[in-house]
Amino acid sequence: MEKELVQIKDWRNNNVLFETEVEGETKAIRFKLAIELAVSRNISLNCAKLNYAELNYAKLNCAKLNCAKLNYAELNYAKLNYAELNYAKLNYAKLNGAELNGANLNGANLNGAELNGANLNGANLNGANLNGAELNGANLNGANLNGAELNGANWDFSSFPLWCGSFNMKVSARLIFQLIAHIKRLKCNDEEAQEVLRILEPWKNKFCEYRDDVKEI
Repeated sequence: MEKELVQIKDWRNNNVLFETEVEGETKAIRFKLAIELAVSRNISLNCAKLNYAELNYAKLNCAKLNCAKLNYAELNYAKLNYAELNYAKLNYAKLNGAELNGANLNGANLNGAELNGANLNGANLNGANLNGAELNGANLNGANLNGAELNGANWDFSSFPLWCGSFNMKVSARLIFQLIAHIKRLKCNDEEAQEVLRILEPWKNKFCEYRDDVKEI
C-alpha cells in the first residue's frame, strides 16, 4: 500500500497546519492517522478544519484544538484528556463514551452534541453552549459549567456537579423539575428543610410528564 499525502488546514485561511504521508485503506483512516501523528508530536491544530472527521477511538490526549471546527465529527470513545478545545465548534459532534478528563472547552459550541457516557471529570465548560446536548450517563464530577447554556439538554443518569462550578447555568424547565423530583425523595428531619420540601410539594411529580418510567410519589 502506497503512502499518500494528507494535509490538515486552517479553516480561516486554508494554510497548512500539518502535512504528512501515511498509509491507510481509506481517506478517512489516513486523515485520522495524520491527526493522531500531529497530536503525538505536540503540533498545534488550533483552528483546524475537521468538520465531519471520523475520529472514533482516536488518541488525542493533550491535543491543541482551540477554535477548531469539528462540527458533525465522530469522536466516539476518543481520548481527549486535557485537550485544549476552547471555543471549538462541535455542533452535533458525536462524543459518546469519549474521555475528556480535565479538557478545556471554555466557550465551546456543543449544540446538539452527543456526550452519552462521556467522562467530563474536571472539564472546563465555562460559558459553553450545550443546548440540546445528550449527556445521558455522563460523568460531570468537578466539571466547571459556570455560565454554560444547557437548554433542552438531557441529563438523565448523569452526575450533577454540586459545587460552585455549576452556578449561573442556563437550563430548561426539565432539569429544574428533575432536580425537584430528586429533592422531594430525600429524607430530612430538619424543620427548615422540611418547610422547603413542603413548598416544592406542587411540583413533586412534574418530572413524570417527561419520563413515564418515573413513578409518582
